[in-house]
Amino acid sequence: MIIIKNIFIFGFKIWLKISTYKMSETKKEVRDLGKVHTLDLSYTKVTNVSELGKVHTLTLSNTNVTDVSALGKVHTLNLEGTNVKDVSALGKVHTLIL
Repeated sequence: MIIIKNIFIFGFKIWLKISTYKMSETKKEVRDLGKVHTLDLSYTKVTNVSELGKVHTLTLSNTNVTDVSALGKVHTLNLEGTNVKDVSALGKVHTLIL
């Protein structure tokens, strides 16, 4: 399913083309957002963030994300309220909020 979404970031109108794939009722996958600068997915049902490794500032607080091994190039990463247990791949993250 392709969703075209009109959002405002810092006063700029941006159109995002988001491809979503329904895996099951409880598992959601986010794709095609890896090129945005700042992405806040707090309190969403996202679980797979493997395509978001090039986002500059990524907020995943209070999500069901557990695997962040692909996020080693993110500059600022907020994992507060998640069930992430292994952050060994995040050694190059500048700001890591747990």
